[in-house]
Amino acid sequence: MYTPFEQNLFTLFDQIAATRPEHPALSFNGQQYTYGQLNKRIDDIAAFLIKNGLQRQAVVGLMMGRSIDLVASMIGILRAGGTYLPIDPALPADRIAFMLKDSGSKLLLVDRSVAGAGAIFDGHELQVPAGEAPATANEITFPKLEASDPAYMIYTSGTSGMPKGVRVSHGNLFNFLLGMQDIFNLGVTDRVLAHTTISFDISGLELYLPLVAGATVYLLDEVEARDGRALIKKAICEKITLIQATPAMWKTFLYAGWDDKLPLKAVSGGEALPADLAAALLPKVDGLWNMYGPTETTIWSACKQILPNEKIISIGLPIRQTTLHVLDEDLNPLPAGQTGEIFIGGRGVSLGYHNRPKLNEERFIHVNGHSECLYRTGDLGYFDEKRQLFFQGRADLQIKVNGYRIEIEEIESQLRKLADIQDAVVGSRTSKSGNKKLVAYVVTQAKGVPVQRDEWNSSLARILPAYMLPAQYISVEAFPLSPSGKIDRKALDAHVA
Repeated sequence: MYTPFEQNLFTLFDQIAATRPEHPALSFNGQQYTYGQLNKRIDDIAAFLIKNGLQRQAVVGLMMGRSIDLVASMIGILRAGGTYLPIDPALPADRIAFMLKDSGSKLLLVDRSVAGAGAIFDGHELQVPAGEAPATANEITFPKLEASDPAYMIYTSGTSGMPKGVRVSHGNLFNFLLGMQDIFNLGVTDRVLAHTTISFDISGLELYLPLVAGATVYLLDEVEARDGRALIKKAICEKITLIQATPAMWKTFLYAGWDDKLPLKAVSGGEALPADLAAALLPKVDGLWNMYGPTETTIWSACKQILPNEKIISIGLPIRQTTLHVLDEDLNPLPAGQTGEIFIGGRGVSLGYHNRPKLNEERFIHVNGHSECLYRTGDLGYFDEKRQLFFQGRADLQIKVNGYRIEIEEIESQLRKLADIQDAVVGSRTSKSGNKKLVAYVVTQAKGVPVQRDEWNSSLARILPAYMLPAQYISVEAFPLSPSGKIDRKALDAHVA
């Protein structure tokens, strides 16, 4: 078992801050903090939060623009013993309000760019102090943390029409970081590009792994983070050595005119890595890794370095202290070559969903022959003879588009609330270029009502983030049904062709 505070994100970070205080830790828009400066800022923010009433394990909403203080505040909340709830300011106000209320957060930490956002919930808004915080670390005793203490709560798309909060512990996060360091072996000469929104859990690799390895984080602003050309330009100018991105984002980089090979570790995850994309990337990088793992098992759970001429892309082997299982419908293990549902066990399995006991019982289960709790992913896969895992798609209706994991029932639930729509089914289509897009099939309240994509998406945008808005609407008179009377989603595309 982990021991209190002795094995934690901070032990590694503090060692570097003590031994290399002048080494650059974090760079943003020409501003740079050394490890010593960042450590001081983290401690000051943590002390400021404690002085303002933050209690151990309490949830703190964190909503800021991208900046050095964003990173310092994330770690500062952890240092103070709190649990941070990452909120992208670009999310719809209704969704932000739901997350703050559902999480039980009574404190929202903001910066000047979003000051006043606290009006959308009944808690207390605190603005991170500019410069040195009023309360310093010398005045405050920081709490000792247990491995089981929650580090962050992050919301994923939910089947009930609302998102669900996943609680990830300090022990989960610490094990993940050690596992990633086993794979990538970062050091003081490494430079990692951080472009992912903090509302997407894979940002944890970009921000935390470099800081526990003595490397430097290059944080991009909101505009740069969405611009493939800017990303590649930054990678070249700053001599970046590791970039993590979804396959859709890697395609954006390639389309942006990336020609020359870079001394780069390329990390791909969030959705399946196509073999043709891997083949296009391999000549341009020093190494390519395919990652797999749901939020519920702490960012990534399996990894495979992709080699030239691999025709079928594997998601590889489990990271440290993690187990992978392929089980049949009766929860019995399947032999190599047979497809079943993927289950994940080990130190990465999170604390579960916040205030969702029924869902926790369904997804975090105990299986005969396993002493540990296993997470039921809903993904299908099979092992080869070397125990490498191959992904075979979803067992349920959860899909991934551009790296975002989406419960399509959530979109359908919101569509059915619109005045013109009687019923809706959401799926995805893959274009000839390999990009996925969401497609909504709708039955309108009155026959002949025209598709009103912009108007409907404008209404959905009040509660759903942009990546969950359908790119295309198709009006149908009725949905095809399977022999069991269920909507035959697989036949829907053929039905409307």
